[in-house]
Amino acid sequence: MTQAGLTKKSTLLRGVFLLALASAMALFAFFASDLRIETNILHSLPAGNPVMADGHEVILNHPYQNRVLIDLGLEPADPEVLSAAAGRLEAYLEATGLFDAVGFKDAGQIFSALDLYAAQHLPALLTDRDLEKKAAPLLEKGVLEKRVRQNLSRLYTMESTGRARAILADPAGLRDVVLEKTRALMPAKNIEFHKGRLFSRDLGHVLIIADPGRAATGSEAAKEIATAISQARQALSRDVDTRGADLTLTAAGAYRAVIDNETAAKNDARQAVFLSALGIAVLLIMAFPRPVIGLLAFVPAVFGTLAALMFYALWHESITIMALGFGGAIMAITVDHGISYLLFADRPHETTGKHASREVWAVALAAALTSAGAFFLLVFSGFPILAEIGQFAALGILFSFLFVHTGFPLLMPGLKGARRKHRLLLQTAVDHAVLSGKKPKLVLAVLAAGVLAFFARPDFCVDISAINTVSKDTLAAEQKIADTWGNQMFDRVHVMARAENKKKLQQTSDRLAAEIEDQMAENRISEAFLPSMLFPGPKRCRTNLEAWRQFWQDAGQKQVVSRIMDQAAALGINPENFAEVYESQTTDCDSGQMRFDERFFDFLSIYSEKTGDGRILFASLVPGENYDPARFFDTISSGRPEISVLDPNYYAQNLGVLLSDTFVRMFAVVAAGVAVLLVLFFADLTLAAVSLLPLGFAMVCTLGLLHLLGQPLNIPGLMLSVVVFGMGLDYSLYFVRAYQRYGTPAHPHFAHIRMAVFLAAASTFIGFAALATGEHLLMKSLGLILAPAVLFVVAGTFCLLPAILDFLFQPAVLGQGVAAPGSAEHKQRLARIYRHTEVFPRIFAAIKRRVDPMFTELPGFLDKPGTVLDIGCGYGITAGWLLAMDPKIRITGMDPDAERVRFARRITADQGTIWQAAAPDLPAPDHPADTALMIDMLHYLSDHAAAQTLAAAKDRLEPGGRLIMRAAVLREAKDSFLRRVEILRLKIRGIARHDRTEAQIRDLLTSTGFEIRHVQDSGQGREEKWFAARKPQSYGETR
Repeated sequence: MTQAGLTKKSTLLRGVFLLALASAMALFAFFASDLRIETNILHSLPAGNPVMADGHEVILNHPYQNRVLIDLGLEPADPEVLSAAAGRLEAYLEATGLFDAVGFKDAGQIFSALDLYAAQHLPALLTDRDLEKKAAPLLEKGVLEKRVRQNLSRLYTMESTGRARAILADPAGLRDVVLEKTRALMPAKNIEFHKGRLFSRDLGHVLIIADPGRAATGSEAAKEIATAISQARQALSRDVDTRGADLTLTAAGAYRAVIDNETAAKNDARQAVFLSALGIAVLLIMAFPRPVIGLLAFVPAVFGTLAALMFYALWHESITIMALGFGGAIMAITVDHGISYLLFADRPHETTGKHASREVWAVALAAALTSAGAFFLLVFSGFPILAEIGQFAALGILFSFLFVHTGFPLLMPGLKGARRKHRLLLQTAVDHAVLSGKKPKLVLAVLAAGVLAFFARPDFCVDISAINTVSKDTLAAEQKIADTWGNQMFDRVHVMARAENKKKLQQTSDRLAAEIEDQMAENRISEAFLPSMLFPGPKRCRTNLEAWRQFWQDAGQKQVVSRIMDQAAALGINPENFAEVYESQTTDCDSGQMRFDERFFDFLSIYSEKTGDGRILFASLVPGENYDPARFFDTISSGRPEISVLDPNYYAQNLGVLLSDTFVRMFAVVAAGVAVLLVLFFADLTLAAVSLLPLGFAMVCTLGLLHLLGQPLNIPGLMLSVVVFGMGLDYSLYFVRAYQRYGTPAHPHFAHIRMAVFLAAASTFIGFAALATGEHLLMKSLGLILAPAVLFVVAGTFCLLPAILDFLFQPAVLGQGVAAPGSAEHKQRLARIYRHTEVFPRIFAAIKRRVDPMFTELPGFLDKPGTVLDIGCGYGITAGWLLAMDPKIRITGMDPDAERVRFARRITADQGTIWQAAAPDLPAPDHPADTALMIDMLHYLSDHAAAQTLAAAKDRLEPGGRLIMRAAVLREAKDSFLRRVEILRLKIRGIARHDRTEAQIRDLLTSTGFEIRHVQDSGQGREEKWFAARKPQSYGETR
């Protein structure tokens, strides 16, 4: 095909690829659009132990999570105007259809009904402790008379409306002992009931509680509620006559946290993407001869992020807003793959995509795999939000890396040299930072790590009330309501009980009530209410009845009744109305009249399960002076799946312990995993240890700095070890692999690696720093913790590794004299030659020397070689073996494979010259060779190429020079296993194999002018034979 045809075909392929790329990214975006964004971070808290699991259940099910609390305030206070305004607000909110219930309009009826119920069923409601500790003091002389007068006097006032029957049934007010317990059910402290509504004690505020019809923690519902309340505020200011007073409406609830979280995270994500892109773009413009080429590094990063989002969407229905916001950081993390490729592609000379991909693949493969693996380990952190980030980031890294090595070579199969020939200022600065003052930088880094090690004590802090990010307005609203009405969610201990029906729920409530009353007796709980305290089950009811009978026997019922009748008579009330008070009260515990009454379910905090027919009850308890959270949890919840307990402070303590344990566990797992991978990757303990040095340096320095700055580790802090050991290992691996591959930092390609590491670190730092400037608390914390970690990793790489690697990769010193092949000295020299070299050719050479009989047979054909021509030298295995035998030997080698030539040059170092060339184009040694080697390569050559190669070899040999050739010989017997493997390998690579018989090989040698001196088999049962030949001496010359 002509050059024009090739160009046309290449252009067509690029067009097809670009169309496919655009279609793929559109498809990724389509799939990702189905992901539901989870805005409530509390839903992503772990259930790491029983305390955490219980707390998680309560948090997800508690009605507080869904309720909207509205404070109406009027300054100066006017309860009539405030009550009217509350009525208008309740009517407006009900009209929106968003709420199932608004306000306490039925509160008066509920309390009147409960008042009468308690008075009529006192014997079944008061426990022995209630009677002894609280009822008995009310019957003391003077106290009883005063209470009776007060209660009976109400019969003459409006205050008795709806309560007369209760007063007549219980003139001493013993029912107050029971009803007092219901204070724990109140949604707020310091309340007064006025016209059926909850007022503050100063009558300047009214509290309205609204229960949304659907979860307020959903984004759409939260926005609808916010809109409704905003419109209600406007309607009140327009329609209510406040008589000149200042009316304020303050609303709080989970819906505000949802909106604030979503707003903050989306703003932070956009800001992170923008700042990251801007900062990285500036770096790329400064780092490339052609800035536009550098900006292409964003392509694989965007592709990887979108592809990761799509594949994530295939097995997840939702993604947290924090994980989505981390997308900006992922782009900053993955852009380094494109940077590395383009640094090799955009040069002042012409380059090919294949060459750039090969160089980057060799250096960056292990780095990409370890980074993706480290992020994937977050799946095992126990924190759902971190697991999401880990999966998202790992997929993004892998897809970006794959795009670089598949898409870029198609987009840019070759690039002409850049016009800008002078060295870039940024490259010069990076080279100077890395190459200058290596030893002083090493000393300073060690000293810095030593100082910060004294402060490297991680501090863990968790405040579940601050996990969600809320705006200043929301904080102010929550604080105002807390100041006026109290903070019921975080000031109390919450107990949740589940049952499949009302009967079983009552039984569970009975057991809980007894246990909590025991806690109250020991002042472990100071205030509590369970529904069974008003509606006891049969067993509790009978126990209370027995206590009631015993109490009145001891208290002297007739004397009490007589005293009550005296007070009634004094007030002009017929005393006979009370002749049988407290005597005639009887309750049938089995009749069903004490069962849970659904009229009071909302008041009693009993709710239906979200799914199924089950019931849930919630109880809020106030801790007492002797409260012990661990003991309380073990007593109430341990081993009882139907009971869940949430003590916010104890939950936070356990979350902090879980954070600490998880941090240590993840550090150990990631560090051990990375160490194992490094040992396997390098097969060299020294290089594995050196690669870990910058990571240890970064961990120590980061933890020390965070401690000095007073920045505790929270949930995002768990990612510290992942970033340091996963991403940070990239920089270390780049350096170590570059030393392995190029041998010296002076190699031109090493400059690209230094620049790649700098740009990768700078782009990642920019990504995390951009997160640190945001509003979302967890994302901001993520940036504040991880940005300095990235700086310390790159500082450790630049300061520690150059001096250490210079020492490790010094040229091998082989000593003087000849070492007998296979001797201890020979093996030691081989170990020095292959010390710290790349793992595959090193292990391949070691295995070949051990199993191939060539190395025991070859010495028999050698005669003190001085200059050796190694045709088809491969990885330089034979050349290295010869140099270990005699360092004075000069090697001239050639091989068509660039990778093998590069490694062979590392092996021969200054003792040889290796050319990339294919037979029969043989390089000419500086001096005629005395020995030419053709080991296991003749079958690659056609007859014509073989004849030309042998002729060229003879020309490069001195008269009398030796040709030592081992070649595969075609035999009549069945092909050996090794031969079949070789045939398959060549077929896969598309290489033709040219098999020959011994006679044909002899003919080749003699026809090209060689004198065959010796032919012998190589090993036993193998197909190779040795052919020793000699170039004839010129007439009249002697050797």
